[in-house]
Amino acid sequence: MMFLPRSLSATADASHAVERLKVLFDADVLTKDDSVAVVSHQASALKVENATFEWETGTGEKEKKAKAKELGESEKKDADVGPFRVSHVTIDVPRGKLVAFVGRVGSGKVSVAGSSA
Repeated sequence: MMFLPRSLSATADASHAVERLKVLFDADVLTKDDSVAVVSHQASALKVENATFEWETGTGEKEKKAKAKELGESEKKDADVGPFRVSHVTIDVPRGKLVAFVGRVGSGKVSVAGSSA
C-alpha cells in the first residue's frame, strides 16, 4: 500500500511523456525525395552551440490562477507566465553515436530534441 502513491505518480508521468512523444511517433516517414544531404567529412552529426529554444506555453486558466494566488492580489496582472525557454544549450554529437536526452518530466527533453531535428 505504501507504493501506491509512487506508482500513481509514475503512471501519470509516463502517460504525459507518451502523449508528448505521440506527435513524433505519428510523423510521416521520409522518402528519398525528402531526404537530407549528408556531408560525410564533417566530424559532428549534430552541433549546437549556446542556443536558446523558446516556445509559447499556452498556459491555461488553472495555471494563471495559481500564479496569481502565489503573487498576491495586487500583482495579478504579472501572473501571465512567459514562454517556455531552454537556454545555454550546447550539443556536439559525433557521427555514429547514439544520444539520449534524460531528465524530469517537463524539463524540455522533447522540445530540444524536436528543435534539433
